[in-house]
Amino acid sequence: MKNARTNQTLEEREASPIIHLKKLNNWIKSVLIQLYARRGDAVLDLACGKGGDLIKWDKAKVEYYVGIDIAEGSIK
Repeated sequence: MKNARTNQTLEEREASPIIHLKKLNNWIKSVLIQLYARRGDAVLDLACGKGGDLIKWDKAKVEYYVGIDIAEGSIK
């Protein structure tokens, strides 16, 4: 199955009717990563999408990161 979702501009993402829910979800992930990830950890990120959480993992100083996603376009 191909990923039919198109890339969106920042303006298009901000115009989404669920943008506040997306931002809350992003904040919760940030908090959880900061609370539980430790320097030197290894991370397997299933359904990583386009890597939107890479900065969060970098700030947590994880040593090893592998992101996997079914959508080839996301991985590229």
